[in-house]
Amino acid sequence: MACRAYFMDLLIDHRGNRQGFPFAVASELASLKYYYDSVVFPVEQTLWADIISRSRD
Repeated sequence: MACRAYFMDLLIDHRGNRQGFPFAVASELASLKYYYDSVVFPVEQTLWADIISRSRD
């Protein structure tokens, strides 16, 4: 859970008036967060998310 919170802290500015990461870096961080959330430590899905996911297959 700490890794997910760390990704969120990197991607979302809570301090204000910050320029943020260059697009390429932010995009890579977002990709890593997605990989972590979907492969390494998947988030439990709701029933509706499961139904939608199956309808796309």
